[in-house]
Amino acid sequence: MSWACRWVASVLTVSALSCGGPGDDGLEDAPLGGERFAVIAIVRSESKAPGADDEVQVTGFFARDRGFDRALILDLASLPDVPDARLLALETGRCEMREARSGQPPEADEFEAFVDFLDAGEIRLDFGEHGVQSMRRRPFAELWSSVNGVTYTASIPVELADQPLQIAGLGSPELGDFRVRRALPPVPTVRAVGHEPVTGAYASIDWADDLEVQWSAPVAEELGARLLISLEALQYDRTVALDCVVRDIGIAILPAAGVALVSQRATEDATVRLVVRRIARVPFAAAGMHQADAFFVSRNAVLLK
Repeated sequence: MSWACRWVASVLTVSALSCGGPGDDGLEDAPLGGERFAVIAIVRSESKAPGADDEVQVTGFFARDRGFDRALILDLASLPDVPDARLLALETGRCEMREARSGQPPEADEFEAFVDFLDAGEIRLDFGEHGVQSMRRRPFAELWSSVNGVTYTASIPVELADQPLQIAGLGSPELGDFRVRRALPPVPTVRAVGHEPVTGAYASIDWADDLEVQWSAPVAEELGARLLISLEALQYDRTVALDCVVRDIGIAILPAAGVALVSQRATEDATVRLVVRRIARVPFAAAGMHQADAFFVSRNAVLLK
């Protein structure tokens, strides 16, 4: 189910409603050897929620898979801030409902499906004059026989978050070397929710009405970042959300129909939050991968009552 969300300029309101990296030449054929794709996420998080510290996390994987949905692989690798193919294809000004379960045995599309998280060798984070840091390999928990391998993780000092970052892979028998470089986009700090200024960790909304959201530091579209607003109800094994891709002009209105659906499908014990993410996607080439993307994400979250 999808809607067109509304964006607001000084004299214009638009609304509608509707339903609805290259690898090398030596790769194995996908039907036999599986598809290969890589994702690296650099995520800067800011929140006023109790116990939540500002942080910058880098997480990555280099997967060879057959029969698994890529959204599920993102979930297995704990990358909730990386948009899946559905969101990447969503046009600016549109919203969609999302409902997903986590912590469940993965359901594959075919017999003998698998996911191998490949060892990519050493991966370095280069901050120029501020030094170099290596990412840590993290063995994937042996929960299911069809999923194994290693993922990569690192924490970056918040004071370096505004510096351009180069990520350099030195290569392995499974993967060639690669380079990707970019600075994180500015954090889209939530300023107001439902016409009320955000002054603390919590905000209140009317679940039966359109939801107006205001955020800071609009970014010019030519800088290559998209603005994603998500109204999320989180449980330990389930997420219900309304995702909207909007113009980065500092204000947008989420449709009442989608807001009401989140309320109807969420349970009483769910943690409800509004998350505004500014996302820049940077494809990169790595021999041994059919597709490779780095996602530079800055996000701000507000808990809702």
